[in-house]
Amino acid sequence: MGRRVRNRAPKPPNPTWADAAKKVLERYNHAIPHKQILQIIQEENLKPCGGAMPLACLNAMLNSNCKGKDALFYRAPGQAACFGLKRNQKNEESGDEDMKDDDEKHTVAQVLSDSSVQPKMSESLTTPAQQQQQVQLSNQQQQQQQQQ
Repeated sequence: MGRRVRNRAPKPPNPTWADAAKKVLERYNHAIPHKQILQIIQEENLKPCGGAMPLACLNAMLNSNCKGKDALFYRAPGQAACFGLKRNQKNEESGDEDMKDDDEKHTVAQVLSDSSVQPKMSESLTTPAQQQQQVQLSNQQQQQQQQQ
């Protein structure tokens, strides 16, 4: 007697961290904090997060995939752990040029705090990183007002 073979469909491969992060960042035209990326991945079950430190895994992947010519992601300059899709980086930079024309300097934190920029599905999401950025932004604005 031979071995019995079952007819079962092969399991689909688990999505990678890069696949899951790409799905999240495709909704944004700007960089967002890695904690917010992870929060959306977990809420939408885009990737099983069974490991002990999913944020560390995601952050390591984002950092390693934002180097070189063929990078999938980019790190927002001057921002701690804010990433976006490389193809959207030019859109963000051209938007920065428009802001400079108005003699206003806007940081990514200011853009992130602008609710008109956020996608509708995530308007209610406020991560600790965003809260910290908003506090820092508020402190910077107060310092600027005091200097004037």
